[in-house]
Amino acid sequence: MACSDAIARTRAVAGDAPGRRLTAAETTACRSAAEQGSPAASYALGLDLLLSEEFDQAREQFRMAAERGSAEAEYVLGMMVFNEDPARAAEHIERAARKPTAVTRISLSQLASLAERQADPETALAWTYVQDAAGWADAGELAGREAACDPAQRERARRRADAWIRDAGYAERGFPTP
Repeated sequence: MACSDAIARTRAVAGDAPGRRLTAAETTACRSAAEQGSPAASYALGLDLLLSEEFDQAREQFRMAAERGSAEAEYVLGMMVFNEDPARAAEHIERAARKPTAVTRISLSQLASLAERQADPETALAWTYVQDAAGWADAGELAGREAACDPAQRERARRRADAWIRDAGYAERGFPTP
């Protein structure tokens, strides 16, 4: 089986059928493709290693995939360190959010949640404003986060959100369609 088939299957596994592992042939094909620089192959191997609870090896595959441009791998890296190192998690997740992919929406939501968890209502509001600009914000969450900030914090959050949208390139290209 080709690695591209295995990649397609691991993407389906991640969302549709948790627990399904790569075959030996798929693993061999993906290892070869990963060694040649395929971020998708490294990501597929990382998912498979997570399923077998080989976390250090999975993290290494996700790191390689992220370095090669995989937003999905960057997001998973952030989620792997979410509890132990929220600041590092935010760095990974923000890098994922900057890439217009299917994980952009969830990444922005996680960034707001991380900031809220760290008792930083202004940053949580800034990320919610980014979600709102994309049309993805929950009205109740937006209202709650605005209520948790004074007018000066709301203004700073709005400026930070606008700057991030501009810097990430979404002002020109728009946000991806989920």
